[in-house]
Amino acid sequence: EAMRIQQNTGNVGIGTTAPNNLLNLQKNVADGDGAIYIQNNNSVVGSTNETASVKFAHGNDNVIGYEAAKIVGGKEGDFESSIPNIKGNLQFYTAGGTSLTPSVNNVERMRITSSGNVGIGVTGPVAKLDVAQNMSNGAASAFTSPHLRLSALNTTDSTGFVGMTFATSSANNYGFSWGALRTTSALGGMHLRYHGNSASGTDIFNIDYTGNVTIATTRYIRSDSSGGYLTIQGGATFPGGRIEMYGGSNASAGIVFLTGTTTTSPAERMRIFSNGNVNIGVAETSSSAVTGPFVVTHGS
Repeated sequence: EAMRIQQNTGNVGIGTTAPNNLLNLQKNVADGDGAIYIQNNNSVVGSTNETASVKFAHGNDNVIGYEAAKIVGGKEGDFESSIPNIKGNLQFYTAGGTSLTPSVNNVERMRITSSGNVGIGVTGPVAKLDVAQNMSNGAASAFTSPHLRLSALNTTDSTGFVGMTFATSSANNYGFSWGALRTTSALGGMHLRYHGNSASGTDIFNIDYTGNVTIATTRYIRSDSSGGYLTIQGGATFPGGRIEMYGGSNASAGIVFLTGTTTTSPAERMRIFSNGNVNIGVAETSSSAVTGPFVVTHGS
């Protein structure tokens, strides 16, 4: 027996006497490949337009239904002319709800080329992964309709990291990773992390959810939205020195120099006001209180 059509279900079985689906194919191949072979056997030399495809349809238009998606095997060369021209690609289409005509409604979404490049939104990818999005005709911005999104789906993990790793070898933890780290407050930030041979790695550049920027582990550049200033400091807790640069309409606009120790918080030692006046000694935040271009004050 080569094929069976069940009377009660209409299921077709090839290689099986009990098909449990509309089409059930089975073949016992030890150390081999049980394959479905679809061939477009056109043999015209110079032709590169033939394809072979699998189509998926739904609904009923009294003919064959409406195509929802298809997978297409395409040619990238003239197969009949020479071996180097036997190159093909794999194309993935989905229906976008734009027409009743299948050829118009089905739009290519992804392609794997003969070189192994993967293109999403582009039919000629020039990199191993090439992602493109048409931003014309008032399309949504990359913030509301991102080109690429990586998500950590475990909502109970308060320290989950999701991102991309850049490596110069096949070792899993060799190189850098760039991505988002979720904090315990369910708010995250962007992190650039150096791994070396460590799975966990060391953060070397961070932007937290407030906009503060941290470089390495002992150098910080932070922006305080309420005070409107930029801080450069030498450590996270009681840094030995700090420079604060105020701007905008802040009454104390200028540059402030602070020093401290590993056990005491930095205190202001010198301030250069926006009008050029300099105050050294006791902290003074009002330029009007500094009566000269260069004032040295002393505490009690």
